[in-house]
Amino acid sequence: MLDEAMQSYRLQETPTELEQRERVLSKLREVLQEYALHEGCLFGMSEEIAASKLVQVRTFGSYRLGVHAPEADIDTFVPVIKFKMLDIAVDLLFVSLSMESIPANLDVLNDQLLCDLDEPSVRSLNGVRVTERILQLVPNKDRFRTTLIIVKHWARVRGIYSNVLGFLGGVNWAILVARVCQLYPNALPATLLGKFFRVYHLWSWPNPVLLDTVTNSPNMGFTVMWSHFLRIQITARDASSLSNWLSWVESRLRYLLQRLEGVPNLRPHPLARFIDVENGEGDIETSWFFVALSFHAPSSGGTQKPGPSGLELDLTGAVQDFARQVEQWEHRRGGMDLEVTHVLRADLPDWVIECVDGVVAKETGKDKSRRDETCSTDDSTPHSRVSNSPVKRLKAVVV
Repeated sequence: MLDEAMQSYRLQETPTELEQRERVLSKLREVLQEYALHEGCLFGMSEEIAASKLVQVRTFGSYRLGVHAPEADIDTFVPVIKFKMLDIAVDLLFVSLSMESIPANLDVLNDQLLCDLDEPSVRSLNGVRVTERILQLVPNKDRFRTTLIIVKHWARVRGIYSNVLGFLGGVNWAILVARVCQLYPNALPATLLGKFFRVYHLWSWPNPVLLDTVTNSPNMGFTVMWSHFLRIQITARDASSLSNWLSWVESRLRYLLQRLEGVPNLRPHPLARFIDVENGEGDIETSWFFVALSFHAPSSGGTQKPGPSGLELDLTGAVQDFARQVEQWEHRRGGMDLEVTHVLRADLPDWVIECVDGVVAKETGKDKSRRDETCSTDDSTPHSRVSNSPVKRLKAVVV
């Protein structure tokens, strides 16, 4: 009877209408790929590289769930452009991922993709993530879809299907139906439909409807995102001297960052704060500043892609120029020193991680070794010191 009701109310598309939507998606992918190719070539990429997986279209919402009505628009993953293509309404969102190319099997549920994204981009990506997660969590997708189609039609007829007006929208109804499917994994759609109204009539509101346990994601802060750092250590003999010395060094830091930005295959990421160090030495005051380093190996097409390549980077010139800028201060007194050192994330004290990211991150030996595989340094030149002594050679090697 449910199938007959769905047909009589035209709640599902005909094969012809479904083919039309597939043609729209195919055309949209083609247009966007041509656009990416054109823009990539303008930025100096070879045509071969520019044509390889720079853009990907992912559908989400009712279309991805398989519960869209004939007049529904297509929500896509790639803020919003609304248009019609071949008489099919499309909402086009955009998110730029920190990747050189988009693999065909991209796991959108990987939390690492959220790194470096602004809030609008996170929302765009979450449209896909939520849809995919719902489909993962329901025991039977076909029964879930049939039940959801009926429930959404009921909500529309009752006039309570609207996010804008404060009612529930598509994803909200999907979550409610998915939970009932979890509670009754072997039930047929007709049974699930009856259970839907029974369950939520008896639900202990405002307790949330959860499809999965709530977990705290790993911290995505500064010290988690990067593995290699330059530690700039500023020291003085008393707090007043350190304050004056630190202010001067801070005003010169832009020269260091500018020089690091000019080093091929290197990208600096400064932490915009200083960290006071309790070193237990009464006659020495210390403060640290960190610059994270990411490394990129040049590809044959002239673009850059992350990864080991045996590339050696020499930061000596950048550090020496910074030292010269610092040494120009006419009010510098004895004890005012500065030291630049390359450190690995695994070597950072827990209190530094807690201070920077708000958590004390513990790593196993396997975690540390894996994190350090991407780059290593020459142990014979562990750091560079900028004071009255010359600057030592600092090298970072991408293995």
